Amino acid sequence: MIIRFGLVALFLAAAPAAAEECSAWTAGLEEDEGGKVMVARICQPLGNAAHELSVQCGEPGAFWIRLLPVAPDNYPPGGDYNFNSRFKFNFDKIAVEQDMVYQGMDGAMAGKAAFESPLAELLRSSRSMTMEDLSGKVPSATFILTGSKSAINKVQASCLN
Repeated sequence: MIIRFGLVALFLAAAPAAAEECSAWTAGLEEDEGGKVMVARICQPLGNAAHELSVQCGEPGAFWIRLLPVAPDNYPPGGDYNFNSRFKFNFDKIAVEQDMVYQGMDGAMAGKAAFESPLAELLRSSRSMTMEDLSGKVPSATFILTGSKSAINKVQASCLN
């Protein structure tokens, strides 16, 4: 019983530190279904949880842009494992829309963007961005983009190798 309490206390103490660590852009190798892949990542801490945005290689010439939302209990919306929606990416005074699909392996909403697309360029060059599900079923998330250019360029370089 004491060990279990100690482990819970240790986990709770580490949670804020983990949230602080992910609130800046990073890029590094991560294990994926097909092996190690380069992933750029940031999060938006929300108490003991965090929305997470990642960018990784997609099909040739494109990224996967993935949102892992802090979602309500009824996620995916309506229990629909084929859920897809149009998202609006708001950058300062510019907005770009992108289709996103639910990925059941980890519950992410994912969409493809070409390396030189307006969406990819804005992710690299803006100060912040808010993702909004136009159906209103997935919570909105705001991310700081300071440092994103270096992290995303590192992913792109790995995609080309």
